[in-house]
Amino acid sequence: MEEGSAQVEMIVTEEHLNAAQVCQGGVIFTLADLAFALASNSYGTLALAIKASITYIKPAKKGDLLIAKAEEFSRSKSLATYHITVFRGPTQEKIAFFEGMVYRFDKPVFPENS
Repeated sequence: MEEGSAQVEMIVTEEHLNAAQVCQGGVIFTLADLAFALASNSYGTLALAIKASITYIKPAKKGDLLIAKAEEFSRSKSLATYHITVFRGPTQEKIAFFEGMVYRFDKPVFPENS
């Protein structure tokens, strides 16, 4: 993937289901958050979330392949915003929309050991 973007995926299993037998919202949030973290740190400089929100559109069920695709929406010296769409593969049916903002630090993600 290019700098400023990322894609991750998972398969919904029994352990991810809630009492309604659909994927628990926190699982979907975590998948989107992982794509957000990978995209925002893809430049090699540390970026930490200061805001994140999600809108659930449709439920995901056991056996579904969920794909979270993160794209950079805007970036300045200190702030960046990312849009993450979670969809059901291979149909591309939208499951959730996540928006996150990071504060960008002027230091590497993985500092060298001294």
